[in-house]
Amino acid sequence: MKYRLLSILFRLLSNEQLNKKQLSKEYNVSEKTISRDFEEIKNFLANDLRLCITNDLELKYDRKSNVYIMNNNNHLLPQELLVIIKILIESRAIEKIEFMQIIDKIKNFTTCNDKDLLNEIISKEKEHYTSVKHYTNTLIDLIWAISKSIYKKNEITIEYTKINEKEVKRTLLPMAIVFSEYYFYLIAYRKDKQDICPLYYRIDRIKSIINHRRVFTSPDKNFDEGYTKQKLQLMMYGNDMTIKFEYNGLNVQAILDKIPTAQIINKDGKKFTIKANVSGTGIKHFLLSQGSWIKVLEPKSFVDEMKAEIDKMYRIYN
Repeated sequence: MKYRLLSILFRLLSNEQLNKKQLSKEYNVSEKTISRDFEEIKNFLANDLRLCITNDLELKYDRKSNVYIMNNNNHLLPQELLVIIKILIESRAIEKIEFMQIIDKIKNFTTCNDKDLLNEIISKEKEHYTSVKHYTNTLIDLIWAISKSIYKKNEITIEYTKINEKEVKRTLLPMAIVFSEYYFYLIAYRKDKQDICPLYYRIDRIKSIINHRRVFTSPDKNFDEGYTKQKLQLMMYGNDMTIKFEYNGLNVQAILDKIPTAQIINKDGKKFTIKANVSGTGIKHFLLSQGSWIKVLEPKSFVDEMKAEIDKMYRIYN
């Protein structure tokens, strides 16, 4: 394939919209020649099995705009790309340099016109983007390395900085990676403990990792990271329990969204009685954040725990 054809094809694959008249001037050839080039590209796409084995690429002519466009049936739409970018911005989960690189790569999957529109829409948010504080500069590489260990079921040993800044070394059986409240977490079992309670490690606090060749068998064959995460608030692990509470706030749906296992079991005017299966101590912090809109009803031990925490808060202000 000659240089001009390759050049036009490359520009089409880069989502550039090409006008026949403009191309004829650029390459100093007739419009008929450019038309034949487009026909040759169409034939190439239709017949070259190495490129079109899934028939994803299709050259189309937009009569309204008078341009040729390369359609990829598996490409994300610009509105889908915008949603992904907005989620990335809100997560604040990755360093700004990496964030900018990812955004630039994502934008390459759309047309030049849509790329300009995306740039305009997100320009201010990009400018003011601030990531959360990380303890590592290799977060993305760490996530990938751990993911491979999870897939291969290999034990790992990590050096980890705890919340009190104490550094520890742990040999773990890695089970899953989840994202919650700005951070990525590794769910894993400690090899030196016989209980079946998974622990949660913020991945950015992992200073180093050793991937062992030893293959492990899961201590819990029924482990389900999706359901585990549904029950957990703020990634603070602890025992499972079923709670019941009253809610008399303005938006009960926000509570149901925040606690995926929650169900309304009774409604009395604007007061809702809600039941939920939860895990860990994070649920206490979330319910306290709702102030007087929440009243815990069951179990009694959890009611007493809430009362004690509220009493501590009261004493602080008095």
